[in-house]
Amino acid sequence: MIIVVVIMGIISVAIGGVFSVIVRTTPPTEARADDARSLLGLSTWLPADVNSTPMTPSGSVDAEGASFDRRPGASSTCSSGNDGTNLLKLRWTEQFGGTVRYDVSYRIVERDSGWHIVRVSCTNGGTATVNNLTAALGPPVENDVSGDITRVTSPADVTYKFDDGLVVGAVVRVTTIDGEQIRIDTVSQSPNESLPPIGSVELDPTTTTEATTTTTTEPPSSVGVCSLLDTVASVDQVPTPAISTLLRDATDLASGALTSEVAVDAVLRTTIAEDLATLDLTTQTCATLQLVYETGTAVVSRPATVDAVCTETDTDDPDTCIELTVTASIELPADPAEQWTTAMTPDPPHPVHLADGSGTMIPGSETGFFVDEDPDTVPVTCTASFVSVDPSSVYNTNNANSNNTNNVTAGVLLEDVTVTVSKGENCGNLGLEYVHNPPSAGWKPFGASSQVILERTNQEIWTDGHRVLRLRDGQGGDILAETTLEIL
Repeated sequence: MIIVVVIMGIISVAIGGVFSVIVRTTPPTEARADDARSLLGLSTWLPADVNSTPMTPSGSVDAEGASFDRRPGASSTCSSGNDGTNLLKLRWTEQFGGTVRYDVSYRIVERDSGWHIVRVSCTNGGTATVNNLTAALGPPVENDVSGDITRVTSPADVTYKFDDGLVVGAVVRVTTIDGEQIRIDTVSQSPNESLPPIGSVELDPTTTTEATTTTTTEPPSSVGVCSLLDTVASVDQVPTPAISTLLRDATDLASGALTSEVAVDAVLRTTIAEDLATLDLTTQTCATLQLVYETGTAVVSRPATVDAVCTETDTDDPDTCIELTVTASIELPADPAEQWTTAMTPDPPHPVHLADGSGTMIPGSETGFFVDEDPDTVPVTCTASFVSVDPSSVYNTNNANSNNTNNVTAGVLLEDVTVTVSKGENCGNLGLEYVHNPPSAGWKPFGASSQVILERTNQEIWTDGHRVLRLRDGQGGDILAETTLEIL
């Protein structure tokens, strides 16, 4: 009897210890499972979405219609799925028999079991598809994080990755119910606004070997990518109509035709390597440009009239052209078959871009139009362009009052830079936006003058590289022209 009692006591102590361990470890195990679910959903969808989203100038994010948008109140731009708070909104286009626009919004929404991150996606503003990505999290907290934008910082925080003035990716940090932080790094691999259609990628030259003889088949010329000119004096860099607000026939309050044709011109360049004597424009990437625009009821593509001239030859071989400058001209027709709407969102409501012969968007050619339903009301819009930036390149230094030119990565300007512009009527809000230390940007209004000066001041740091200068119709308004200032 004594032996049985002793053995039963030992077994009871052991069973009690096991039970205690199970009770103590069950909550952490559930928490780790929820953490894994939070990581799994986001890591599955987010990297692929950001990978498709085009790299974007840092001054063009967090706005309606932008490729990257962290504003909490941003819409998913789908016909449904606008519940909750926006965490990160992404947009890109692809070519599949026409332009297809993809919108994806990562949103924090409240459900029965708590707050969750969901993925809301659609094409061309259609019905949304909603995917739940996380376990229950805490409620969203919005903070004024930069002085001019409020974004969500809890339970998930999104920060951008920058490279030479471009947003090239995003980092998402999620705080789980266990208090752990999960970090997901993503990066864009899309330099263009539109991803090319399947089968449009050129193959590398092929090499065939027989015995000791090698034969290489090469293309007739090395054609580069058609792109916008870096700097164009007194010529618009993006396709801009004669008036930024188009007029349509007001007989139909919902939609109608334009009252007159509107000219659109753009100057571009392509890098080539071709003999001037045999230069054939039809073989070049910029030869078959088209204007792609949305009227509000349809997506339309129109071929451009293209003119080209060789603007740079090879220094070692003057008979070889290495840069071709192309001028493209297109007209938006006063065609009753094209019905333009007067919706005021997104801003602007009618997106426009240039595309090459394969349908791939020309980087930087995006713009948009408003349409006024009353032909009797013609708003006067501001038009402006750069005349000069003097000097066009300047050193930065550790001391604004120093005359030395010792190279530093980031410092104040060594000397003042004068920016001169040409402007039309109704330009009282015209100002210069300058990205001196990406993503930091400054602002200087012109007022009644046609010049502003970027002073050498100890209060403003400029980093090396080509720093973007933009003319805007009001701070945060439409971009009227763009150029760069080289910081040495």
